[in-house]
Formats: sequence, structure tokens, C-alpha cells
Amino acid sequence: MVIKIIITIFIISLFANTCLAATKANSLTNQKYSDIERKDHKRDNETKAKQLSRNMKVYRYAERKKDLLKDVKPKEHMTSHVDRGRPISGATAKNRYGLSYKPRYRETVNVEKGTMAKKTKVVGGDPGRGELTVTEKIRKTMTSNLTKLPN
Repeated sequence: MVIKIIITIFIISLFANTCLAATKANSLTNQKYSDIERKDHKRDNETKAKQLSRNMKVYRYAERKKDLLKDVKPKEHMTSHVDRGRPISGATAKNRYGLSYKPRYRETVNVEKGTMAKKTKVVGGDPGRGELTVTEKIRKTMTSNLTKLPN
């Protein structure tokens, strides 16, 4: 009987510590993403836009399908190129590109030669991973291939 009580107390304390650690991790994650967004915004403001020398195909990720049914707004981040093969999972995209959310959809965007854009490196994602930020609106007609990402 005493052993059962001791085991029960141990399990309860273990569960409480796990919950506390999860709460701390969540607040650290929120802190991490606010720092990333601040650094990203600062870097974007310091980077000069240049005209693209060639047509490019890039990806744009989103949590909701309706977000991809609109024009690409200025300052919206996209990947620097299109990868071959199967689509990556939402979790992989989140980690690779330093996103604050797990995307569920991906869209291919055709960026025309001469478009003003900033080519930079992802902040908070894989080291050396590139991204493209346009400084002018890209019409919905220049987008294609809406893909639901695997889990």
C-alpha cells in the first residue's frame, strides 16, 4: 500500500514537471518567434531591392487555403526557388523556413523578370536557406499549382 502511494506521488510530480517544462518551452517558442520577426523585419528594411534578371518559380506557404487565393502582397516572403520531388511536410517547412506556424498549403508563384525583389537568407530556419521578398504586388494570375502539404 505504501509503495502504491509513493509511486502515485512520483507519477503526479513527474506529470507536473512535464507540464511546467511544456509551458516554459511554449513561452520560449513565442519569444523566439518574436525575436525572429524583429530580426527579419530589420534585415528586410536594410536590404535593397533589385530587379530580377530572370523569371523565377518560387513557393509561398500558408496555414489556410483562402490566404493563397489572393494576390501576393509586397513584403510577403517566399522561397528562393522551387524544389523537385514530393512536397515537404508542414513541419519540415516550418523548421526549414523559420515559420511561426505549420503551413498546410503551398502555392507556386511565377515571378517575372524585372520584378523588384529582395534576395536574402531565412532568419530562424536552416542556415544558408534563401528567401525572396517582392516589393510590388504579384497578381493572382501569376500563381498556380495549389498543393495541400502532407502531415
